Amino acid sequence: MGELQVVQTTIDPRSPSYLATQALTQTALTQLHRALDLARESGGERAVTRHHARGGLLARERLELLVDRDSPLLELNPTAGWGAGGPVGAGVVTGIGVVADRICVLAATDTPVADGVLDLDAARKLRRAVRISSQNRLPLVLLLEVGREPRDDPPPVELRRQLGQLGEELAALAADQLPTVGVCFGGHHPPPWAPDLADWLAQLVTLSPVTRPGRAAFLADDERQAIRAARECVERALRPPAAEAAAVPTVTGPAYDPAELLGVPVQEPREILTRVLDGSEFDEVDPAGGPACAGWGRLHGHRVAVLADAGGGGGLAAPETALRLLQDAETNGAVALVALHGGATLPESTLAPAVAASLVPLLLLRLAGEPAPVVTAQARFRFAWPTAGSALEHAAQLTDDAVIDPLDTRPVLGICLGAIRAGRT
Repeated sequence: MGELQVVQTTIDPRSPSYLATQALTQTALTQLHRALDLARESGGERAVTRHHARGGLLARERLELLVDRDSPLLELNPTAGWGAGGPVGAGVVTGIGVVADRICVLAATDTPVADGVLDLDAARKLRRAVRISSQNRLPLVLLLEVGREPRDDPPPVELRRQLGQLGEELAALAADQLPTVGVCFGGHHPPPWAPDLADWLAQLVTLSPVTRPGRAAFLADDERQAIRAARECVERALRPPAAEAAAVPTVTGPAYDPAELLGVPVQEPREILTRVLDGSEFDEVDPAGGPACAGWGRLHGHRVAVLADAGGGGGLAAPETALRLLQDAETNGAVALVALHGGATLPESTLAPAVAASLVPLLLLRLAGEPAPVVTAQARFRFAWPTAGSALEHAAQLTDDAVIDPLDTRPVLGICLGAIRAGRT
């Protein structure tokens, strides 16, 4: 790694090309915000009113009480199921947040939407949360509404398969000694779709007496007390963070305004990096002046390797450069390889084996074009801008973890890098 240099911008926010790109981005953001509003309706006003009247909290209200005050919550797969005819969000809220100073993976069922019954999208969304917990070695906290009876008709074959795999993956977390905490709201224990849940969780909080012998649980009087007990379980189950993990990295914001990301064309990856990386500093590897680039930088204080293609016919960095960057990332202490996919055709036959073999996680942000299936599947986290090809459709199918506002690029990637780093300690 050489010395980090501030990248000089050539973007003019008053130029016609910038304004045209900004207009397209705003149109795509409008559609994204509509989808997110649907996800946050929680079954509609009548269902929410009825649930509140019973003394229940919504999934996002429960999570807000669970996470540390003033700490960010990165919601994952918020638009799962969009456009498929079912509830947007699939009746489950998942994400990454800080609980008792520990970064955790969180999942909460949204009762007014699902009424205690999981559909296929909900099962797949929960499986994705469990996988993120497993890959990053992060604690898992489940807030589950189990007060409703299961439906009479048997679930479809594929749903049964997904629920079975969810159970196996939860059991694997327990076998791997990853801390798991569950809160079961309502009158049934365990939830009808997961009869072995109590055996998979290291700590369990319920609002009704536990009838199964030999399984200790914390019994709460109401939902707020249950959530406080869950926070205490996290604190007890996990050792205090090591000094290295607890230390806040020195963070310098970009030298250029991140708000300009709305009008920066994806064919200019260096211009995007100047508005994402700390200090707008980037040490480029094999700089040839072409549209694609590879190199080193810092993001929220974390050292990262960066690989960006230009898309739009702009092409990729040379394959040998990309492979060398990935290899050097292991020895240079990079927290992750951050890949900005601008729509060029990724050489999966070259990159996929290298990514799979690397000890450095891949953090993928799709700016344009369609997903590259193999590389996308190997990414530790994967996001898309709303301007990317069929962004909402792919996020609805959980191909991407979320469609994000370009203005949120830096904080979203920063949270993911913090989660990766926390899991290593």
